[in-house]
Amino acid sequence: MDSIVQSLHTLETSLTMLGSRASTFQGKLEDLLFRAQKMAQKAKNNLPETDTMYSYDVQHLRHQLRDLSNQVETLPTAVGELERIAVPDAATNGPAQSVSRLATTLGRSLALLHEHALLAAQHIRSAEHKVEAWYLVQETEQMSEKAKATAGVTQRLALKTAPAPAPASPAPAPVQPPTRPSNPTPGSAV
Repeated sequence: MDSIVQSLHTLETSLTMLGSRASTFQGKLEDLLFRAQKMAQKAKNNLPETDTMYSYDVQHLRHQLRDLSNQVETLPTAVGELERIAVPDAATNGPAQSVSRLATTLGRSLALLHEHALLAAQHIRSAEHKVEAWYLVQETEQMSEKAKATAGVTQRLALKTAPAPAPASPAPAPVQPPTRPSNPTPGSAV
């Protein structure tokens, strides 16, 4: 069981780092979204575009997201391996629940990242930037789906490691309230 607990702690660390990176990417995507909105407004007003680094920044973000995606893709398999060997154990259940919470948080963060990517893609006017944004949307969607799958597997792992409930003692027999003997007399109300 020590190896499972150790693996869960390693997985917990990995999920924490991935969640932190996802938050960082949200900030970068918000910046790209703001810049895309600004570029769209300039194009609408027939003004020249001055943001020459936008294309490079989108490509660089895509490269970084691919690295994150590769790490997220390994999570369901790693958690699935732990789930196959897990047994009910109180010492394992705490770390398993923590991993489950972190996986759920990562899934939410990546879903939000996907929404930001969609929003940024909608504001981009340039054809070359639109292609990059489309790939960005596809990659964030795949990561979001993998994170949802990971969250489901970690929840099953937490349930599987939950210690068996203690056998319940038999419930005492219900006590019947004493009944009053009733000898109704004719003409009396009961």
